[in-house]
Amino acid sequence: MKNYWLYPFSHNVWERFRKSQEKIIKVDYRRIIIAKKKIKQGDCFICFLTGISRFIATLEVVNESSINDINGLNKIEENDFYKEIKTNILYSLTPDTSLSVRNFFNQISIFENNKSINTWTNFVKEPPVYINETDGRAISEAIKHAATNTDKSIDERIKWCFFSNILTYD
Repeated sequence: MKNYWLYPFSHNVWERFRKSQEKIIKVDYRRIIIAKKKIKQGDCFICFLTGISRFIATLEVVNESSINDINGLNKIEENDFYKEIKTNILYSLTPDTSLSVRNFFNQISIFENNKSINTWTNFVKEPPVYINETDGRAISEAIKHAATNTDKSIDERIKWCFFSNILTYD
């Protein structure tokens, strides 16, 4: 069974990630225990851009061994440790063609207890954050559809998400 995880990127960090040779997600040391126990090869990261709250890509974990070696922590700055998880980009959009989180409000469970579209980001303050398979598949399929149907307008691609079966998995 594949797990899905939300992972936020700022615009600048996303551009550096997209252009880099190795597609590496960095997990803060405080989240390593979760990463070590749960994130596995084949899992997917659903990436979104902070600031504009838009889903931009689906990544697949390709190297489980990079998660399991807790002794191999890397250091960015004083008291700032992280673990690297190698990924591949499955589907990617541009900031202009990315899918607004607003289009998923009231459609997927991560928004259920939010009274406002703006409060949902509290959910992802310490990434990666696990999301259920139904939500993960729905968002991933919407990103896939948008990435592979570039001849259609953004509005047409968004409508497809809600008038197809991708948001109604059993």
